[in-house]
Amino acid sequence: MNKTKTTQNETPKAAGNTPAAGASIGGNVPPADAEKETPTAEVPETEDAAEAQATAEVASAKTEIVPVLTMCKDVVIVVCGTPEALPLLTKAWKQKAAPAVILPREVGSAPFAELITGLLAEEEIPDTFVLVPANCFPTHRVNLADLMVYRIRRKLTSPVSWVETSDTRLPVLLEATAVLKTLELLDNDDTFTAEEFFEKYNGIAHAGELPEAVGMSFGSTVAFADMQTPCMAKVAEALLRKKFICTTAEGFTPIKERLALLYGGK
Repeated sequence: MNKTKTTQNETPKAAGNTPAAGASIGGNVPPADAEKETPTAEVPETEDAAEAQATAEVASAKTEIVPVLTMCKDVVIVVCGTPEALPLLTKAWKQKAAPAVILPREVGSAPFAELITGLLAEEEIPDTFVLVPANCFPTHRVNLADLMVYRIRRKLTSPVSWVETSDTRLPVLLEATAVLKTLELLDNDDTFTAEEFFEKYNGIAHAGELPEAVGMSFGSTVAFADMQTPCMAKVAEALLRKKFICTTAEGFTPIKERLALLYGGK
C-alpha cells in the first residue's frame, strides 16, 4: 500500500495573447467615443409569459446532472472470500459495483490480524480503499454511500436484550493513516480480532460520529446466512429486500446456486 499523498492539480491558465482593445477582424475600428447600444432584456408582459420564458431558459442551459456518490473506476474494492465462494463473489462485485476496480483476495483460517497487515504491505492497494470482509455478497447495485457509511451491528441475544458489535461483516472504507494508528493502539499485536480492530479504528476514523445500526431482524441493509440448513424462503426474501447477504464457508454451500442465479449463472 502506497503511503504517498496526492494534491489537486491547479487549473491551467488559458494560453494565448489578449486582443488589443478595439481590434476587429475584417472591418473598421469604430471611434473610441462612439456610442454603443446596450441591449435590454425583454420583459414578459404576463405571469404566464414569464413562467414560459424561465422554463425555456432552464431547458436551453443544457446542465448535466451528475449522480451524487456514484461509483467510479478510481474506487478500489478488496473483496475477500473463502476458496469456494471467491469466484462468485468476484463476479457479483464486478457486476454490482462497476466500474470500480475489484481485487479478489482468498482468505482461509488465518487470523484477521494477518489479513490487515498483509493488505498494508501490498503495493497494488492504494492508501484508501474499500475492504469487503469474507463472503459478503451485494444483492443490488451499490454506490459509494453503501460502502463508506459508518455502521455497527445490533444482535438480539434474548427477547429483550441487544448487544452491539463493531464487526458488522459489511464493506468498510479503510484509510492507511488511520489503520496504522489503530495498529499502534493494538500494540502491533498479531492476534487481534476483527471486533477489536474495528472498535479502535472507528474511534479514530469516525470520532464523534453517530453510526448507523444494522441488523438481521430490521432494516434493509443485511441478512446473514450462516447455517448449513437455511430456510430457503427467507434466503429468497433476503435477496429481494436486503442490500447485502453475508455468509460463512459452511453457510455458502447450501445457497450458492440461488446466489449464482442472481448474477446470471449457475
